[in-house]
Amino acid sequence: MMNEKGLLKNKLLWLAPIVLLLIALLPLPYAYYQIMRWIVCGCASYIAYQCYQEQEGWDKVVIIFAAVAVLYNPIGAIHLFREAWMVINILTVAVFGYGWRSVRKGQ
Repeated sequence: MMNEKGLLKNKLLWLAPIVLLLIALLPLPYAYYQIMRWIVCGCASYIAYQCYQEQEGWDKVVIIFAAVAVLYNPIGAIHLFREAWMVINILTVAVFGYGWRSVRKGQ
């Protein structure tokens, strides 16, 4: 799937979005969610790009992380009610967690 040399090097790329998304389950000021969107979108975009380069094309990982980047896009924000975002955040944590675990295993 992805080689260990590229993405595994930077654990922060995987852990920062996970931590920020879990913190986002708390009631916080809107500014926090805006900053979180920038970071999650940036990390997901970078992961999608790196996977695209390594795979030399589109695969499921590229598509999933590209979709996460679009969902958390801070410029054209998608506005949903809080409960929906809570579910989406938990699912996104699972996506980043699974991706990080897959990279660590070298699949």
